[in-house]
Amino acid sequence: MHKLGLAITAAVLSMAAAPPPTMAPEAAKELSAAIDILKTRHMNRDRLDWAEVEKEAFEAAKSAATPAETYPAIRGIITKLNEKHTFLIPAENEKARQTGAAVGKTQPPPFIVPEAWPLADRAMLLRVPAFMGNEAQDRIYVATLRQAVQHAADKGICRFVIDLRGNWGGNMFPMLAGLRAFLGKAPYGYWVLPDGKRIAWKVSDAPVEGANLPPYAVAAPDLSYVWVAVLQDEATSSAGEFTAMGFRGLPQARSFGSDTAGYLSSNEPIALPDGAEIAVSEGWATDRVGHDYRDVLTPDQATASGQATVDAALAWLKHQRCR
Repeated sequence: MHKLGLAITAAVLSMAAAPPPTMAPEAAKELSAAIDILKTRHMNRDRLDWAEVEKEAFEAAKSAATPAETYPAIRGIITKLNEKHTFLIPAENEKARQTGAAVGKTQPPPFIVPEAWPLADRAMLLRVPAFMGNEAQDRIYVATLRQAVQHAADKGICRFVIDLRGNWGGNMFPMLAGLRAFLGKAPYGYWVLPDGKRIAWKVSDAPVEGANLPPYAVAAPDLSYVWVAVLQDEATSSAGEFTAMGFRGLPQARSFGSDTAGYLSSNEPIALPDGAEIAVSEGWATDRVGHDYRDVLTPDQATASGQATVDAALAWLKHQRCR
């Protein structure tokens, strides 16, 4: 996902199909908002007959007494769009994510902190996991990576392994912020809309959870001159793939492993009236030098899985001369 939290207000809602009288007003508002988001923002929006889609959706949700009871109808529309990266985040799940606490029986997403291990030959491995947390967790995640990188730089480490294997995604921006030392000059990539318009990835030095937040407490050093091996596998997905893409086009970086999962559409979470969100695929992505990715990220060097990927990366790094 590439942004968090854009609200949809009543002023932009359209309702071509009238809701059934048996439907609660709050439920009708929820479904109308979801339809408006999908038919105006989704990359495949022109492929559907929206009058028919809306009619079927309201019929399916005609007895809905709550916004949550419209979720099956919303998911039905998403299925019709025939694109795998768009999904609905129920209100309870989103609240649990924001608070980091359980909401009823709904648990927050797991929060896994990045890890760092020193290796031989002036090298370090940084394990960069998926991230779907809140602002406080964002700050911990970024600080952990930046502190590890600064410590490595102070020790004269000049070869890094960025391990994105198993990183299923979430929010790409804490990942890029934590690894900013290696990424050089922005932009690190672009979103490409169906009309061909390119939008540079906006990477700030503060969490993107809200507007005008204080910057991260730990500054990112400049290590754009060091050698970097990026590890990926078939479980590297979505934000994990975009983070790997951020290293494409850098002369000092090389990728190892296997093809990624292929969730490469740009994904915009947009709020619904009850606090749920729809993560909407609006287009595709290119790397910093304009290479387009719509299927998977193929590594520069294919390897067997497991330790063989690490060994191949270290063998390459060992032959790169440090400055």
